[in-house]
Amino acid sequence: MIKKEVSLYFLNEKEALPRVHVSLVDDELVKAFSFEPLESSCYGERFIRWFEKNVSPVFSEFNFVFYGECQEYFFLYKTLYQRGAKVSLVK
Repeated sequence: MIKKEVSLYFLNEKEALPRVHVSLVDDELVKAFSFEPLESSCYGERFIRWFEKNVSPVFSEFNFVFYGECQEYFFLYKTLYQRGAKVSLVK
């Protein structure tokens, strides 16, 4: 089974809570989203709920690739992996 690729771009912006730019490649189609948290607490959980609502609740279909400074997003990385997604880091 070919997994759909989701690129997560964590840009080093001057904002306290930077947006995550999400690019999804699905059947030769590229969809772009932007996830912007309202607060830092439960950041990973909020992203998971947002993804389930806006993209898909089945994480095992996806290959998530993290780009940029991602150290503080380890919880999100771990949660996606635990839900069956393939997860990679690119600096």
